[in-house]
Amino acid sequence: MDWDTFYQASKAMLMMARTGTMNVTSEDIVQMAFADTSRNMVTINTINTIREQCRACHHFSLREVLEKLRGFEATKPHDAIFGFLGIIRDESSDRFLACPSYKEPVQCLFTRTARYLMRQDESLSLIQFAGSGYPRQVGHLPSWVPDWSSPVWPHRKVSSHGSAEDCDVSMAQQLGESFDEIEVEILIIETVAVLQSHSLFVSGATRAPHRHETSDASESDSPAPDTLIDFYGHLDSWLTEAKSLALNTLATKDMYPDLPDAFFKTLIGASELNRNLMNRPTAALDFQRAMQLLHSFATVDLKANGGTETALRTFMRENGINEEDQLLATLTESTALVAAVNISATGKKLSTMQSGRMALVPPGTRQEDFVCYIRYTTVPFVVRKIAEIQKYELIGSCFVYGIGDMPQGCVDWKRVVLV
Repeated sequence: MDWDTFYQASKAMLMMARTGTMNVTSEDIVQMAFADTSRNMVTINTINTIREQCRACHHFSLREVLEKLRGFEATKPHDAIFGFLGIIRDESSDRFLACPSYKEPVQCLFTRTARYLMRQDESLSLIQFAGSGYPRQVGHLPSWVPDWSSPVWPHRKVSSHGSAEDCDVSMAQQLGESFDEIEVEILIIETVAVLQSHSLFVSGATRAPHRHETSDASESDSPAPDTLIDFYGHLDSWLTEAKSLALNTLATKDMYPDLPDAFFKTLIGASELNRNLMNRPTAALDFQRAMQLLHSFATVDLKANGGTETALRTFMRENGINEEDQLLATLTESTALVAAVNISATGKKLSTMQSGRMALVPPGTRQEDFVCYIRYTTVPFVVRKIAEIQKYELIGSCFVYGIGDMPQGCVDWKRVVLV
């Protein structure tokens, strides 16, 4: 079979899997269709996009390739960079990767790549992909260096290049002389108070230890669901815990006059794809109904005869829905809202700050970590102070509802070192 035929077939199967028209009866087939098959077909689609752009003589930079193809798995972690040499078409990257060596420690390769890209872009935007609080495959990386080999990339990404203000400090000055450290300016705005017990849909990848980590070094979070039934159950459990945390935190109830609205906007706010929902008047109310529907599916045995019908009838009775057309419209709307939460909150925990503000934070966040702005970037970050050496560990990017992504006006920035 030639590639084009293979791609068209996989694209058709992916559409069937997404729309529910794929006829499956065996639990093994359901598991395959929901997990590995869909994921692999998305990969095929990405490969085909890159292939067509290469045919059109598009000149890829190293930064562009790493962003487009992040998360592709490889036997050797070095191939998260070396594996794409054949499609990189800019002279600077060619010179940087002129002599690839698998003998070079992968930690050194990833750190060297991060430093090179920051110098090339004269930008700190790359650290939006970094943070020791997110799952990593490679241990003992500096916290500000992205793990290019990690299959999990739930980090916030607002802008690949540029920042909220023009940088008046050269990247050479910020990178300094120490290979595994970087100087940045921060403004601490919040302190983490309460956290969920587990994150949403983190895959089976463990969080590799950071060089300054003293506990929970190889902690693994909840595995990603393998079946549709697992998906309903995990998401329902996560949302129930998140809602309970918000409702039972006094400072949070005082902070937000309309708590259900603030709760929903916190869950969807970490993705630019959901921007249109942030201003829709009925979205929060519709989401409460979507949560009820999800709970109906999560609390019945869908594998039993009539399980799905039982869940739908329970939902219709509790919400006064009598017509099938009304039910179909509600199902469509609920699916879209749950997908919006999935896009924004996957790989994160809901947290409340000491002020009462709600936030989506990396799974490795701990109580008393700080939320801060990093100058010349575009989103807030969670950081952890390393008391013995007066330096900071980057935990990862986050979203805090009720504050902007960058401070306005004059700011008293504090110069610190990220390790």
